[in-house]
Amino acid sequence: MTDNDGRPREDGVRWAEQYERAAKYTHYQVMLDERPDIDAVVIATPDHTHAVIAAAAM
Repeated sequence: MTDNDGRPREDGVRWAEQYERAAKYTHYQVMLDERPDIDAVVIATPDHTHAVIAAAAM
């Protein structure tokens, strides 16, 4: 899980703590760099950021 916005990230972290394997990141590029085993991503960001994140994930 990656989120650079404080309050929603904290809510997400509380949710993810229920699952041991859920990793938490504050920047998508760090996640992509550290996790080459990721096969798919869900991009739930403002529309003007989708292309950059999608291209990085490919």
